[in-house]
Amino acid sequence: MKTLYLDIVGGISGDMFLAALIDVGVPQDALNRELQKLHLDGWHLHTERRIVQGISGTHLDVHQHEHFHEHEHAHEHEEPHHHEHEHSHDHDHGHTHEHDHGHSHGEAHGHGPHRGFTEIRNIIESSGLSAWVKERAVSLFLKIGTAESKIHGKTLDTIHFHEVGALDSIVDIVGACIALELLGRPRVLACRPTDGTGYVHCAHGKMPIPVPATLAILGASGVPLSQCEEDSEMITPTGAAILAEFVESFGPMQDVVAKKIGYGFGTRTLKTRPNMLRVVLGESTAEEKAPEDWQTDQVELLQTNLDDSTPESLGYVLERALELGALDAWHTPIQMKKSRPAVELSILCNASQLAQLSNLLFTETGSIGVRHYPVSRFKLRRETVEVGTVYGPVPVKITRSGGKILHAKPEHEVCRALAREKGVPLQEILNTVQKETALLQKPPEK
Repeated sequence: MKTLYLDIVGGISGDMFLAALIDVGVPQDALNRELQKLHLDGWHLHTERRIVQGISGTHLDVHQHEHFHEHEHAHEHEEPHHHEHEHSHDHDHGHTHEHDHGHSHGEAHGHGPHRGFTEIRNIIESSGLSAWVKERAVSLFLKIGTAESKIHGKTLDTIHFHEVGALDSIVDIVGACIALELLGRPRVLACRPTDGTGYVHCAHGKMPIPVPATLAILGASGVPLSQCEEDSEMITPTGAAILAEFVESFGPMQDVVAKKIGYGFGTRTLKTRPNMLRVVLGESTAEEKAPEDWQTDQVELLQTNLDDSTPESLGYVLERALELGALDAWHTPIQMKKSRPAVELSILCNASQLAQLSNLLFTETGSIGVRHYPVSRFKLRRETVEVGTVYGPVPVKITRSGGKILHAKPEHEVCRALAREKGVPLQEILNTVQKETALLQKPPEK
């Protein structure tokens, strides 16, 4: 099975990802031909070979033609890197970010108009790109737009992207989808993502790292994020969206035969690690690839058998487990030795929660032993979008299959509150949300 493994050494952004894919073998002339189908003028891809700590790789920049730069914008989240560093607009890609977009740790996107989600979707849908590229590119912008709309308290239709709405960022994001298709749409795996610490300067003042959009995008897709001692931004919103959209599972590389290895470089020098994204293209010995709309991950299953617990105590333990961050918790009637009726209490959790939740079982039940097993899961891709209605915005959890919305579940408490506030039946709120949700996959008018 063809597999692409992302080793997020120094982080990930749109331009670093695209540079790494070019370095691993995506032909730039074919990439350029496909990007021309967007019918956006005033740019060209500039790549160059660089050597970072003895390793040769590719650095990429989207150069905008001088006459195309309308004016310079104050970034919504300007250049990310380096604690107290003020952001400049020098087009020095590297590890900066959409707030300077790209992870360029130094890149400086943001020239040109700020576009909204609808305009960007129309640009993509009206292009001559393949159906797969269109679907994935729109999904990437939807993830970013949903996160930004929640952060800024606006609806998806009214939010305007800043750096990711600029021409160079559109090229990065759509280019990432094209590059994956040119590689044969391999299965994508990645190590567990790590971001830095500290602050970035933006139009709103200081913003903590990870920046809000990165946290929101990864959180909405259930992707766990850790931090390290690097006092710089390492994962940008576009990088986060790429991980959430394409990666099936996160963890160490397993059973991958490396055929090609590519490196995408940022510009700045990080203090604790090389500023690079390494990609490994090869074959996996895994027997079966999950469908494209599925994701896979590995979690832990905790179990213990109890024959001396009351219903009240069992209910309390399940509630506490969920409060502590368990993914799910339940109990099942069983029969133990000497034909004693009992329950098997089960908790699904991430590996990092094993000790804490095991301690919960030891302290809150009569258990003297807890089993735990690694469990692999298939999951439908999921995200939370904010749907605007005549009664007000409603968060909706959606899952997709074949590019279409398979399930859409509005936040029930929000719908209840709106029904009480507006004095209308709850079912009317739910019906309205359902109609508005259906419009998310309606193709744009020609």
